[in-house]
This record gives sequence, C-alpha cells and structure tokens, in this order.
Amino acid sequence: MSVLVEGLLVSAGWDEMIYIWPFGRDPRVM
Repeated sequence: MSVLVEGLLVSAGWDEMIYIWPFGRDPRVM
C-alpha cells in the first residue's frame, strides 16, 4: 500500500514542481 501511496505522491509531487518551478517557488515550502 505504501508503494502505491509513494507512487501517487511522486507523480503529484513532480506535477507540482513542474508547475511551481517556472514561478521561482520551492516545492518544499508547500
């Protein structure tokens, strides 16, 4: 189950970073 959760977090995390990076924001702040 943790593998699925981690997979979802990684996918969502990359999506967030892709959208946030161009704005000069650090994903870790969120």
